[in-house]
Amino acid sequence: MSSTSVKVAVRVRPQTPKEVLSGSQECVTVLPESRQVIVSGRDPPTGGGGGNHSSTKTFTYDHVFDTSCEQKQIYEQAVADLIRGFCDGFNATVFAYGQTGSGKTFSMGTGMVDGRDNTEKNRGIIPRAIYSLFDRLQRQTLHSPGGFKYRIFVSFLELHNEDLVDLLNPRPKEASSSGGAGGQGLAIREDASGRIVWIGVKEEEAHSPEQLLG
Repeated sequence: MSSTSVKVAVRVRPQTPKEVLSGSQECVTVLPESRQVIVSGRDPPTGGGGGNHSSTKTFTYDHVFDTSCEQKQIYEQAVADLIRGFCDGFNATVFAYGQTGSGKTFSMGTGMVDGRDNTEKNRGIIPRAIYSLFDRLQRQTLHSPGGFKYRIFVSFLELHNEDLVDLLNPRPKEASSSGGAGGQGLAIREDASGRIVWIGVKEEEAHSPEQLLG
């Protein structure tokens, strides 16, 4: 796994109250030391009948987190190094993949709609990354009397059904020019230097984590 820049982390969420009341049984065991996840289940009968047979499958990942892991631990182990690399000039991407109800919104921190979710303990990957980025740049400014300066610009895009939507500059499709993704004139291209760039996307300057997350 160390030969690739892509890292895969698996987080197992606890059972929901509904699952507990229905008598659901946990079938996933996490082994942090070996970075493995063991899935136990039962295979359907094959051939000439007979009952189901128990089966166990083991998977190895770069990071594994059980139901007791907190948001801070997941960020520090799986994401913090990406922010450090980003400040050194490397691109970084974090995305969550999973079925509905698997905990993607909570883990990424995009569901901060009330005081409970907005506490430091429940803060997810995205707000933690934003606070960390501003903190690192501000400390670098203090430690660089020669005049280190920075500006942070953000864009906010939605990819839905292969359509790109600029959420900072939403435009109805019928009012947008034809071409590009989603009828908004948006496109993802590679420039002459091999960099991936957004075409037609609005950018806003952010001066603080609170402004960016507000």
